[in-house]
Amino acid sequence: MIQLTLEFNGRNLATYNLEKPEVTIGRNAGNDICIDSLAVSDRHARIVLHHGRYWLEDLKSTNGTFLDLDRIERSPLKSRQRITVGKHVLTVALAPAKDGTADVIRTMKLDTEAHKNLLRKQR
Repeated sequence: MIQLTLEFNGRNLATYNLEKPEVTIGRNAGNDICIDSLAVSDRHARIVLHHGRYWLEDLKSTNGTFLDLDRIERSPLKSRQRITVGKHVLTVALAPAKDGTADVIRTMKLDTEAHKNLLRKQR
């Protein structure tokens, strides 16, 4: 899941919690994140989930898409990065992937026979 917090002039306007493989950003009302500003193109940028990682892509916008301070065409995203679209800023927060791999790494394997023996001794 990706969480994007939209700000303008340091003021929080909205927070979006999205679990989609593609999120579009632009001035057109058909975008997932609609920013009503003439500095923002109709279809300005998109965020795409590809092989478990989110990528930010500029969609040939007039004023460009910036990640932190760098103008990008395509770039991977990390938590706490700031996407600038026109004069609006989106702050990124990424949740851990839910593809099962992380859960396996955090799972401790128990010796069930030793556990059974320990329980028998406690009775």
